[in-house]
Amino acid sequence: MNGKRMALAFILAMLMCLSGCSAVMVDQEKTELFVSDGMEIVLPARFEKHNAEGYTVCYATPTETVLALREAFSLAEGLETMTVREYADLVYLANADKVPSPITEEEGFPLMEYTYRVETVGVDFVYLSVMYKADHAFWTVQFACPEGNYEEYRPQFITWAKSVKFVSAE
Repeated sequence: MNGKRMALAFILAMLMCLSGCSAVMVDQEKTELFVSDGMEIVLPARFEKHNAEGYTVCYATPTETVLALREAFSLAEGLETMTVREYADLVYLANADKVPSPITEEEGFPLMEYTYRVETVGVDFVYLSVMYKADHAFWTVQFACPEGNYEEYRPQFITWAKSVKFVSAE
């Protein structure tokens, strides 16, 4: 897990250094369908794809990051029979060290929120993690930004979360 956080810290630090702006773009901002590894998401065109160790997909701007982790049902017996809420509860337990908020339901999907300090840049980031069940895997998609921007960005994160779809990666 430390490797994942180090990679994310590097990406966020790099993007923060390149950024001179921190405002959420207006609703008329040009969007794009990003497709990778069986996941589709509609994001502002300013997002770029990055590699983040331990994650299936990563898109980022200087002020926001979207991380996605696919966990195939074949990883453990019984995963495919679990509900997305049961999976969300497992994700919650796996992240208990970050003291996440209890799992809530919003817009039809389970989500949790937590704050994580990236020591290398000395900034607290807030993560909104949304869990999904696709045909052959569970997905956790995390939307993150510096803590000071979270209340402003949260509605946009929910909009982006609603745009997520899964297609066969075969």
